[in-house]
Amino acid sequence: LFCLDLYNGSACFIKGGSAPSYLARRTNLFKITSASAPVGIIKEVRAERISFSVEEGDCIIMFSDGVEDTDSPLITEENSSLQGGGFSTASCEQIAGEVLSLAQKKRANRDDATVCVLKIRGHE
Repeated sequence: LFCLDLYNGSACFIKGGSAPSYLARRTNLFKITSASAPVGIIKEVRAERISFSVEEGDCIIMFSDGVEDTDSPLITEENSSLQGGGFSTASCEQIAGEVLSLAQKKRANRDDATVCVLKIRGHE
């Protein structure tokens, strides 16, 4: 789950053992993960909250476990043309397309594949 307060720029991920999410800021890529068990595995839900402030140009990337599992990172320096600032110039559609393309190359059989990309823009 991703929450964004548009008034003050605060944001948070609430992760419950799901696939990792990413925050791309300028040329840095931050992988957001959770050590908790996936929702539905145990009766008691224990989610982790990761809070931060967003900046103009930030790119939030979330996807289902059919795209990436927590054991092997999908987006790395070696396999993504989006590294090195490409996140700031690529459209959300381009980023989602590349993530899905990388996932298809990595796995022949996988679960459903869903990607959500959000870019933080200033007032226009």
